[in-house]
Amino acid sequence: MPFPCLVIGLLLFASAAHAILPNDLVFTPYAEFPSQNQTELGYQLNYYSIASNTTDKGVYFNHSFSKNIRYGIEFFEFQQSQQVVHHFAYRLGQLFKGSNYHVQFSGGINYLSNQPIFLNNERLKEGSLTMSWVPVESPIRFHATAAKEYLQNNVFGMFAASLHQHWGILAIEWDGETINLSNQFTIYDRVIFRGGLTKNIADSSELVFKTSLGFIDLAHSPMVREKSNVLPEPQPTVESSPGLIHIQEGMQFYYNGDYRKAQKSYEIASEFFPHSSVVKERLGSIYYKLGEFQKALIEWENANVIAPSPRLESFINDAKSKSENLD
Repeated sequence: MPFPCLVIGLLLFASAAHAILPNDLVFTPYAEFPSQNQTELGYQLNYYSIASNTTDKGVYFNHSFSKNIRYGIEFFEFQQSQQVVHHFAYRLGQLFKGSNYHVQFSGGINYLSNQPIFLNNERLKEGSLTMSWVPVESPIRFHATAAKEYLQNNVFGMFAASLHQHWGILAIEWDGETINLSNQFTIYDRVIFRGGLTKNIADSSELVFKTSLGFIDLAHSPMVREKSNVLPEPQPTVESSPGLIHIQEGMQFYYNGDYRKAQKSYEIASEFFPHSSVVKERLGSIYYKLGEFQKALIEWENANVIAPSPRLESFINDAKSKSENLD
């Protein structure tokens, strides 16, 4: 089946879900979310350009109980009153992991409260299902969501594209009524700043600016987000869990273009998996990206000794050529 037909078929037949909670302010309904024990506490608000006032403001709290379940709660002000709402997100599964056909599925239950919730210039989603296409070799991802409108029987669609880099996320989303441009920046893996610009096409003038500032895991080390890659076969000389974490980190840094950090992660991983051809091959690829062709040549030759392949032979010849040109 041609790849475009596969993607269209998945979009049509997948019931899609809003894994990122509404208070995250990067409104892309993408089906990935943080790993176990990641906690975030922050403050959010909306600014309305015509009325020149702020509203829908308050404190939010998110916690990932596992890589499959995430919980959020919001305490915010609305029309001179205080309201509390709860949200749940859950992972449904994935297909074709480790390839450019990788897709992920998740679901959400939102705005659980003992009283009706109303927010301006936003279509509230009572429940939703999301599918995300997460190609391994590209930082650009595409998302489709089917959502049930809050206190209504209507089901509407949301579509989005997002650019994921080591510094954060840029996204554009459309839900049939509003278009949203949003961003998320992470500072030292501890502080998250989010901002969004929302335009309702039925309103010729109103623009809504949305922002939040949050703090992550103040008492814990940052957790690694699950990445769409295939981990190498473990051949450890010591307990391997820390090595697997460095492999995951290294893949994340590599696809985000942060090759120096990827180098450090894979050099540590190689100590845990000294006989893994995959680790050596990926470390060679990192050195190649850094222009260190002699080091890349050594790693690829070592990998080829462990598991010979025509692909590695091609890499070795290329590295030799580049290394000789430098000399």
